[in-house]
Parts: sequence; structure tokens; C-alpha cells
Amino acid sequence: MSRRGHPSRRGPRCGDPALVSREKELREKLGTHLRTEPGKWCCACRQWLPLEAFGPNPELRSGFKSSCRSCCAERTRQWREANPEYLADYNERRRAEYRAERPLSTRPCIVCNEPFSKRADALVCGERCRNRRKHEQRKAAADRFGSSLPVRRQPSIHCLASLWRHGGNGH
Repeated sequence: MSRRGHPSRRGPRCGDPALVSREKELREKLGTHLRTEPGKWCCACRQWLPLEAFGPNPELRSGFKSSCRSCCAERTRQWREANPEYLADYNERRRAEYRAERPLSTRPCIVCNEPFSKRADALVCGERCRNRRKHEQRKAAADRFGSSLPVRRQPSIHCLASLWRHGGNGH
């Protein structure tokens, strides 16, 4: 028992004799190494790791978490797999709070004048209006420049090969 009346947290988490003896062996083998090499013991994977493998925890004397980053990530992944309903409810609440604080503005579509609410920089209400707007823009550009401008096409690979074979005089 510790001073606070809690069971001692030293040693392995379970009373398996094989784990107890393995941990004793590791601690005896690494005893001097533990004091000289900078690093920390991960309580989850039971390995001596460099300090870079641990996340910060200012509440602990060492300033680092007691489990390494990969063990924390694995534990978080397992918890998320075990609690999908909680996560769905939590995310739904967060999205609702966000939308309550930052409502989307409703404005008319520049093509059909129907009200819509999307991103602040969106000009059209959907795919159909976007395609219609592009068509109108292309049509306006063609009217503006007329058909007098030649349409440049890139030569195909076949054409380039024939140019090379025939000395640059085409097909």
C-alpha cells in the first residue's frame, strides 16, 4: 500500500509470475543503462524508449506521459472502435453547437436566383447551375473574341513522329 492508502502502482499490472520475472530481468539488465541513457520506461509496452517517444505531461515530475506515443495511439484507436455511438453523438453535438454559433448565410444563386446556403465563397447552388454558368462563360468568351481566333491544338504523338520521319513537312 502507498502512503495514500491505494494499492502500490509499482511493478507489473497483473500478478502473472512470468511477467514479474521478465520485468525483474529487464530492470536488472538495464539498471545501469536506465540511469545513464536519456529516456524513459513505457508502462504499457514495458520498454526503455528515448524521450522523443513520449508526449508531454506537465503534471508529472518527468514532464512526460507514462506511456509512449504509439501505445497511447493504440489505446485511443481501441477505445474509438469500442465506442462508435458515443463518438457519433459527440460529433453531432459539436457540429450543432458550431452551426448555432456560425450559421450559414442564405443568398440567391447567381444563375437561377434560388436561395441556398453553402460556403461563404460559393456563387451557385449546385452542379447543374455550375455547369450552366460555365457554358454561359464560354459562350460569352466566344462571342467576345469571335471565330477569327484560330484554335491551337497540340500535335498528337503520331503527328510528331511523322514530322520527324518526313523532315518536318507533315503527313
